[in-house]
Amino acid sequence: MDIDMKALRGLVTERQISFDLLVEAIESALLIAYHREPGSHRRARVELERTSGQITVWATEDQEEAGEGAEPREFDDTPSGFGRIAASTAKQVILQRLRDAEDDITFGEYAGREGDIVTGVVQQGNDPKNVLVDIGKLEAILPLSEQVPAAPDAVRDFYVDLNNIKLVHPLIVSVEMVSRSETQDGYQRAYRVVDRIPLGPLTIRTTYQARLRVPVSGDVLTEADQSPGVRLRGTVSFEPVDGGTRVTERIGITAPRLLAGVTIREGVKAHIKMLAGIRSHFESG
Repeated sequence: MDIDMKALRGLVTERQISFDLLVEAIESALLIAYHREPGSHRRARVELERTSGQITVWATEDQEEAGEGAEPREFDDTPSGFGRIAASTAKQVILQRLRDAEDDITFGEYAGREGDIVTGVVQQGNDPKNVLVDIGKLEAILPLSEQVPAAPDAVRDFYVDLNNIKLVHPLIVSVEMVSRSETQDGYQRAYRVVDRIPLGPLTIRTTYQARLRVPVSGDVLTEADQSPGVRLRGTVSFEPVDGGTRVTERIGITAPRLLAGVTIREGVKAHIKMLAGIRSHFESG
């Protein structure tokens, strides 16, 4: 199995992380994958050659294999077809290692500062409808909106069913409703959602819980805990306007710095496309 080092260095530049940190994450991920292989050796290490990108699994004999008095030897034990088996595991573990590293950094910076006033910079986003608030490690974004040619109740009913949203959201792969409960002023739904997330040259799938609180009337509240340290909280309004409904999402996004850039960028792109998809749905209906 070879790693595309050009793509890997592109990820390093994009995410502003240490090349050595990412290589270590890949080697650790592939070692986990190797140990899942039948006949794997307990004592082993994975080496990623920094120039060629070649992956080698080096295993060390047990003392019983080496023989009495002999020094256990290290040998190449890279399984046949290891790249195909290891790829999905590597992607998942790489992302988790990045999250863990950034969580440590974030916690270290903000530990003991609860209740402090911090200074933030409000700046224009890439899209004129977006405003970014940068406080160093965390970013928030608000709001996004779209005019839809349908009555507010119809648009609202479409929006609160994530099986509908799956049809217009570019990142969502699958949706499964896991619970519905009545509330004092309406109901709440919980879903298990699978997203397809671009990560530099890689694409991973991530599963998370999403919740919608839907009152009888008024704004809809949304929540999604996509990973440790990545959280979305939203308020969605459906305002009647000439020719239809103005749908406005006021989304708060919290993310560690290593994930903030891609989280904000991909989240905003996805929700802009989602809102445009809702508009197209009613235009074609």
